[in-house]
Amino acid sequence: MHPLLSSIRFRPLRTLRALVPVCAAGLLHLLSPLAPAQFAGNPQQTGDLQGVALTRMEGEKIPLNLEFKDHQNRTRRLSELFEPGGPPVVLVPLYFDCPIVCPMTLNQAGNALSAIREWTPGQDYRLLIFSFDHRETPRRANLERQAFLLKFQEEPLDKGIEFWTGNSENILALTDAVGFGYRFMPGSGHFSHTSAMIFLRNDGTIHNYLPGSEYSPTQVRTGVTEASENRRGTIWDQVVLLCRVMDESTGEYVISPMRVMQLVGGLSVVVVFGGIAALVITGRFKGRPVF
Repeated sequence: MHPLLSSIRFRPLRTLRALVPVCAAGLLHLLSPLAPAQFAGNPQQTGDLQGVALTRMEGEKIPLNLEFKDHQNRTRRLSELFEPGGPPVVLVPLYFDCPIVCPMTLNQAGNALSAIREWTPGQDYRLLIFSFDHRETPRRANLERQAFLLKFQEEPLDKGIEFWTGNSENILALTDAVGFGYRFMPGSGHFSHTSAMIFLRNDGTIHNYLPGSEYSPTQVRTGVTEASENRRGTIWDQVVLLCRVMDESTGEYVISPMRVMQLVGGLSVVVVFGGIAALVITGRFKGRPVF
């Protein structure tokens, strides 16, 4: 061995003590909860949608005592979909007789959710499609639901995919609670309205919004995972949440080099910390001095 190397005495315990603050800082940064991703989108419209907007109500709770009719004409309360330890609820307000926007919204929501093959409706999330047109009936909701289910390979679990209608009082109470704006147009018999997918936690708290009528699987996956307070989803979902940020100009998630560097740096600290700890433990077992 080179004389210089033989004179160097490795002191694992002292090295470990010196690295503890660095490791702690890196781990805290790596494990710190992420702020909710801010979905891009401008809900303000022009023309016939003048004055109709989506008012973001993150952190507010919706009234869970409201009653609606499901696709089987049964009276249901919102509270049935929310329970401690249960999955988050994805809420999509629309009306079935809409000529253009709502069919597009419904189709996009179905495509995005069904593309996440490893998720089961009713287990990983619950989807509530509700009509804000009090004239629509449970029979129409049932027809729309049957067509929607064709997108999914398996039948959803109980309370997995719901299509509800209701009276004007309860509809207005729910749309007001989530900040969803719409207005009836007597001339056409249709509604001017905004569009959005709304992510709710399992206690009825509004977590986030995905405005517009076009949704990618990545956006929907992120919204559901965040609304689950990161208790659901795979390890890969967590890595995606950490490494991606929303591009405000396009509304799409993109890889953030800074987030990637933070992740790699944090993992490097964990590896170094683990390696030094292993050296110390191994030295003690073998009866060697550790300092």
